[in-house]
Amino acid sequence: MIKNSLSKIIYFFSGTIRRQLITGVVLVHTVLMSLFIWDLTERQKELLLDRQTEQAEALANSIATSSAGWVITKDLSGLQEIIDTQSRYPELIFAMILNKKGKVLAHSNNQFLGKYLTDLPRHKKPTILERTPQLVDAISPIMINHNFIGWARVGLGQKNTAKKLNQITMDGIFYAVMAIIIGALFAWYMGTRVTRRLNSIQTSSKAVQAGDLSHRTEVIGHDEISTVATGFNAMLEDIHNTQSELAENQQRLKLVIDSTGVGIWDWEIPSGKTVLNERYANMLGYTLSELEPTSLDTWTALTHPDDISPSFTILEEYWSGATNIFSNEFRMKHKEGHWIWILDTGKTVEWSDKGEPTRMIGTHLDISNQKNIETKLRYQATHDDLTALANRKDFEECSHIAVKKAIERTSPGAILFIDLDRFKPVNDTAGHHAGDMLLQKVAKILKYHIRGKDLLARIGGDEFTVLLEDCSIKKAEQIAEKMRREIQDLHFIYGEHSFNVAISVGVASFGNKGDKFSQVINAANNACQLAKNEGRNRVHVSDPLNLEYERYQQEVNWVPRINKALSENRFLLYAQEILALDPDSEYKHYEILIRLKDEEGKIIPPAAFIPPAERYDLMPKIDLWVLETAFKTMNPKHSYSINLSGQSLIDKTLSTKILALAKLYKVDVSKITLEITETAAIQDIDNCMKLIHKLKANGFKFSLDDFGSGLSSFSYLKNMPVDYLKIDGSFVKDIANDTTSLAMVKSINEVGHTMGLKTIAEFVENQEIYDKLVEMGVDYAQGYHVHKPQPLDEI
Repeated sequence: MIKNSLSKIIYFFSGTIRRQLITGVVLVHTVLMSLFIWDLTERQKELLLDRQTEQAEALANSIATSSAGWVITKDLSGLQEIIDTQSRYPELIFAMILNKKGKVLAHSNNQFLGKYLTDLPRHKKPTILERTPQLVDAISPIMINHNFIGWARVGLGQKNTAKKLNQITMDGIFYAVMAIIIGALFAWYMGTRVTRRLNSIQTSSKAVQAGDLSHRTEVIGHDEISTVATGFNAMLEDIHNTQSELAENQQRLKLVIDSTGVGIWDWEIPSGKTVLNERYANMLGYTLSELEPTSLDTWTALTHPDDISPSFTILEEYWSGATNIFSNEFRMKHKEGHWIWILDTGKTVEWSDKGEPTRMIGTHLDISNQKNIETKLRYQATHDDLTALANRKDFEECSHIAVKKAIERTSPGAILFIDLDRFKPVNDTAGHHAGDMLLQKVAKILKYHIRGKDLLARIGGDEFTVLLEDCSIKKAEQIAEKMRREIQDLHFIYGEHSFNVAISVGVASFGNKGDKFSQVINAANNACQLAKNEGRNRVHVSDPLNLEYERYQQEVNWVPRINKALSENRFLLYAQEILALDPDSEYKHYEILIRLKDEEGKIIPPAAFIPPAERYDLMPKIDLWVLETAFKTMNPKHSYSINLSGQSLIDKTLSTKILALAKLYKVDVSKITLEITETAAIQDIDNCMKLIHKLKANGFKFSLDDFGSGLSSFSYLKNMPVDYLKIDGSFVKDIANDTTSLAMVKSINEVGHTMGLKTIAEFVENQEIYDKLVEMGVDYAQGYHVHKPQPLDEI
């Protein structure tokens, strides 16, 4: 029954020529038009996608190339400007520049700035992350000097072209259906003529399939088949317009590339023939016609001779697979005769059957400005702005190398550590401009006395160092002594001021096995400090046999010990009575002293840790600890003296801190006397006076400690509003058997009383000294004869 039904159907469609024609036309036209529409759509879709992919890759590579200099200098505004330029691209969905960790440095959408992307490829080469009709996501590495520094990423869509492609497809389907219907009707009426005209359409379809979009179907009359033919031609016209739009987009892309100032080259490797763009030639001051015919010889003739061989070495490394992208920096000669720096990047795009490269394309970018900036930055990073000498960083780097070289060659060398004596009064009296001029003069003198291969550096405000290679310790000492003598003879005049300055020089040798730069510079620094301690204006040669470095190291080791003791609260407060010599006085006053308990519980006196604390600027921390601890634990019935170091006095916020602590612990400040040494006070007299006035206004008293040890004691005393005068113990301890010391103590006591001050004598070690003090009318006595220090909490 089924076979019989099938036979009837076949007979119905093939029973007559007309039916056969109609059936044949319908079937053939349906198949042909379906295949045509499908093939045309797929071809156009693939063509659009391929071109969009090429555009995305080219745009990503262009951004990577143009942004390399901006990424290395971290110029975010420059990077954003590059992205903003690309944002005008009509099909652009997004464009961004990322650092090598995936952080977004620039983006066409500001919401993504500073964020990190995780979908980056592991290999550092151009990659298509996504390729669909909706989005082509391309990423290209940013390389400079073979170093990977980031990514350039763009996304191009095909929204407009996709719409047109859909429309073309729908039109094609529509016209195909119409062609089938009209063809069948026309076959019913026209027979052979219809067949001939349909063959014309078929011929056009084949031409289109072959890629000839210029072919058009002949239109005869105004009937339905003519309409189909017209529609078919219209569809081809739409396709042609789409291709024209793509060509325009390619032209826009070319304009974008040209606007970035990038030169393009295309190298046919076997023949050496190269194709260049106009910008390539303009970069060198030429027109393209002036360079043609262009070949590898053109590049060789214009490239600096010293850069040709290294460039080919880098190229061979790239071809060997050592790098993913060819990148090279070299110099090319401009038409005007000067050299410009070029960043050359490229990629092999064609290979022979034997695996040999046959074609490369790439870009040239003028990076001369970046190179000039790098040179300036490198100079600024290694030189002192004021004196144009090497700075600390450059000196340390050179010295590290010199010490290693001296050990390898068993050739001695030396380092001079120079400190300018009496420099602070120049700044304080004549101003910082005068100080700068003096430093420049000193630098000029020091430089005059070194050899051409020596390195002179300014490593601090008034500190200089000299690296002397291939130099014996004796010769180094002679050079240092010549420097010292000439600086000593320098009479620096600025305006109405005249200054005599000097230098203290420490000399340390190197070249022995095991020497390290850090040890040598520390030895020289330590020797300089010894020169200053010995009276300044002298040269001291470090002597390892005297264990100078070991003593210095011991002092340095106190720094972590002091910090650790502060963090673990292992400092202790002691107190020593300051006794009123008036027998009727009931005044109880104590000086607060400090001790340190080590990890084993041993009590360490201040003479062991105070000097290194002063040298390494730890006294402000200790002073604040003493103030806070004393305020918390002192007996409110008694009065106390608390010492302030010279380092604390230069802290302009010290008075605020002291008042805050006093308020916190509700201290009766009228019972607190702050002791400052005479030498510390006169070092920064202005800050010291401000501190005294502010704290005295709030009820504190002040005592001037170690009076008589300074150089201008009485001249400073008359202007300093203190309450107590503490006579330096170096005079007091000898008054029983030295008439000069006795006279000094009497003089200081009388001056103090004349000014309305109470006087305190320290170092009272026996009864005889005590009696002398009572006899001359000193107000207070302090010393082991009066009271031995004991823990504060026992008072």
